[in-house]
Amino acid sequence: MSEQSGKLKAKQKRAEKAAAKKAKAAAKPKKVAPVKAVKEQVVLQTFEYEHETIPGQKKDLRGEMPPAYNPSVIEKNWYEWWQSAGFFTADNSTDPVDKPSFTM
Repeated sequence: MSEQSGKLKAKQKRAEKAAAKKAKAAAKPKKVAPVKAVKEQVVLQTFEYEHETIPGQKKDLRGEMPPAYNPSVIEKNWYEWWQSAGFFTADNSTDPVDKPSFTM
């Protein structure tokens, strides 16, 4: 019987510890995650440059600058300008020995 009474006492002790732990957890204030602020969407206003840029030409930036960067206005003619400037063509006119190697 002493073995059974020892097991009962151990079981009661574990139950008391579990109950005390639950009571302590219930008394402790719960941590609440901070509420994330909702970002306001920025609407980019269209900006009209004083000088129109001809497609395939570099952007004419004389005059007033826009208040914020608007990629749709600035980058509109870049690709045509890059092509007309020859940025996508290979340069075979010089000896490769004269140029240092370049790797990306």
